[in-house]
Amino acid sequence: PPEAPPPPPPPAPTAPTAMKPPATSQFTPPRATHGATGSPAPMKAPPPPGALGSAPLPPQSPPTQQFGESPNWVKNRPGFPGGAPDHAGHQNPGEGGRVNAAGPANNDSLRKVGKVDLPAAGSGKADPNRVVNEDPNAAKNIQREPRSDPDAVERELESVSALPQTAPSWVTPIVAAETSAERNARLGASATGPNAAQRDVDARTRLGANVTSVGCAFGVWAPHAEQTKVVIYDPRGPIRHAMTRESPESPYFRCEIPDIVPGRRYSFEVTLPGGEGEVMRRDPWARQTDFDSDICTVVDPAEFSWTPFARVEPDKLVFYQAHVGTFTGRNDPDVSETAPGGTFNAMRNKLDHIAGMGFTAIQLLPTTEFGGAWGYNPRLMHSVHGPYGTPRDFANLVDAAHQRGIAVFVDLALHHGAANGNSLWEYDGWSVDNNGGIYFEGTGDTGWGTGFSFWKEEVQHYLASAAITWLADYNVDGVRVDSAHSMPPEMARRITDTIRGSFPDRFIVGEHMPESPDALHRMGFDANWMLTMCDDAASMSNSWKGDAGKLASLIVLRDGYGVNSQCVKYFMGSHDQCGKRPGHTHDLGHWAGRFGGHGDWRARATARMWWGAMCAGQGLPLMFMGTEIHQGGHWHVDLDTSFDWGLLHPDAIKDPDCHGHEGVACVAAANKMRATHPSLTSGGGKVIHQDAENGVVAVERHHEETNERCVVIVNAGDGQWDAESLYGINVGDPWDGFGGFVEIFNSQDEAFGGWPNSGNKERGFIEQDGKELKLAIPKLGVVVLKQTPPKPPGPDPEAVLAALNQSGAGNGKL
Repeated sequence: PPEAPPPPPPPAPTAPTAMKPPATSQFTPPRATHGATGSPAPMKAPPPPGALGSAPLPPQSPPTQQFGESPNWVKNRPGFPGGAPDHAGHQNPGEGGRVNAAGPANNDSLRKVGKVDLPAAGSGKADPNRVVNEDPNAAKNIQREPRSDPDAVERELESVSALPQTAPSWVTPIVAAETSAERNARLGASATGPNAAQRDVDARTRLGANVTSVGCAFGVWAPHAEQTKVVIYDPRGPIRHAMTRESPESPYFRCEIPDIVPGRRYSFEVTLPGGEGEVMRRDPWARQTDFDSDICTVVDPAEFSWTPFARVEPDKLVFYQAHVGTFTGRNDPDVSETAPGGTFNAMRNKLDHIAGMGFTAIQLLPTTEFGGAWGYNPRLMHSVHGPYGTPRDFANLVDAAHQRGIAVFVDLALHHGAANGNSLWEYDGWSVDNNGGIYFEGTGDTGWGTGFSFWKEEVQHYLASAAITWLADYNVDGVRVDSAHSMPPEMARRITDTIRGSFPDRFIVGEHMPESPDALHRMGFDANWMLTMCDDAASMSNSWKGDAGKLASLIVLRDGYGVNSQCVKYFMGSHDQCGKRPGHTHDLGHWAGRFGGHGDWRARATARMWWGAMCAGQGLPLMFMGTEIHQGGHWHVDLDTSFDWGLLHPDAIKDPDCHGHEGVACVAAANKMRATHPSLTSGGGKVIHQDAENGVVAVERHHEETNERCVVIVNAGDGQWDAESLYGINVGDPWDGFGGFVEIFNSQDEAFGGWPNSGNKERGFIEQDGKELKLAIPKLGVVVLKQTPPKPPGPDPEAVLAALNQSGAGNGKL
């Protein structure tokens, strides 16, 4: 093949400056700044979206009136009155600006949690037993106060410079230190082939740290900074490289440093407005960070390898929702030194459990770096959560799932910043009245944390590009957008349009309250997260309430939804219902825990019933981890509330009081039924029978292309009909070429924890009696029947005997 053209020459590298005491860290009290007031020079208009970020973005269509607000929606929203724009050219109710790096005495918005005490100068290692602020709640009271001891800054430099040799396992370099030329030789054509030149161009126009053929290009948005530097952590000590603005009025600083390869650690040093000191900052676009400091790690996603994988068709998605930090570790024989509990590696070892049940997708709780417990307090949108593992660990998890035919979805909370350890707060040192600075100004508290400045192009781009990072860098199959109702509709639409422009084959789920098909059209989601169905199922599980219409609405699509893949259903709860946080009274607990516990037969029976109804009904089923083993209590991040692998231990199968294996068998059978019948994955749904008195509903599922027809009967009541007293359902006249039905699923099968002869399996082929189909229907159960052709008549015995005699076989010699 022709030799690839050489990449364009990089910008001249900046010379490192002489070492000096470092700037203060966002994770340690900063130096005081006094008397810095006024606004910096106005910023120029932001560049096109495609010029920045972790991946180029498609052109954005202007919002239209269908969103319910004018295209200039900022001025119509509360808190954004008309008037002169702020210093950055954006509409802002405030005026002027003052540096507030230290924050007021009552500022608890900049918190740090669980910070490992770094070693003293020259000690060579950190003391793992010394931990500051172990209680996350205590972190709320930590303030960013002025530092008066100048020598403390130099001591911090010495401590941080030792970190590369003493860092936790999750910041281990991806590869050993090498030059860019050595790396190119190792990677071969992937680093020097025909696309290398374009990759260099892309890397030099993005923000964050992006590897080039000669080193690494760095970019950061810091409009109010006097100066920014890249601090490279070298075993000899930190080395600073000055960054330059793209133009005198540009809010973006850039530089390229030769021979910076994946695995090298860095931070940004920001000189505050007016030259009032320096602060150390993380890279907002970093893909890997040290959880307890400002140190980031250079990562090149081009080094990840991927197994060919055909995306799962939307109708065939069956979700298993899991929290990486608590899915493994409790009574878990598979954890090891290389795969400790609560990590990507440990979860990878459990994928066969998920695949064995027939799930086709994993919906992970947030894997972005977060503060707090569950993951919905994001600190940085583009970085993996360090305690779970490295970017490579996550990439390996995704690829291992794909090898088993399982799609991977990530959960993105893009509507607010972290309430503790917020890495973006007052990022470049500018703030007005403690408003949070460039990422948060002009907003307020959302109840979960301070909202982002959605009205800024730069912030919109940062958030929308987060989805691209996970889809492009880690090859995930889709995203769930958490609490989309907490952001402007135009912001949600920007996220979905951005994804569609680059990855039209990926699937987008939106959580929007109140749930409505209108959100699919206004915001561009593929599917809605159906919260109310969980409440409806729970209300019918204690006792039958006589509302057959509500029961039927759980099985078929609700008004406004057109195809099965537009609804994600989770009758038995997602993380929000199965989890319980200290002090929260609205959290409920695992399904079995809410209805009597693991040992309660009714709790297990209703769980089997609802899962069977989800798999046989319209919509996409979702199950939260632990539901399949009828785990009791509630889920949280403590070890004793994590997934309990003891309920699946081989010895547990012999225990009559342990029912985890029964639940797994039922889930696997229901998933297999759904996967092998197109009428259940993509067929239409029609209610053909409602019995409000007994709580029995029948739904017909029909797939036109194959003419497959199934009938789903859900009995949410305590009535029961067996072979001696069959229940009749009007299924209409027999179809041409079909004479009856056979049972393909019964949630009360003995193997699942039910009882013998609870359904119709033993009856085999069931003929219609005119329009009526007479069935055995167990209480609190689901039975599914498939329409089949009549059995061909057997041969006439007399004709068989005559044929045998004629051939001589019937002459008594046999």
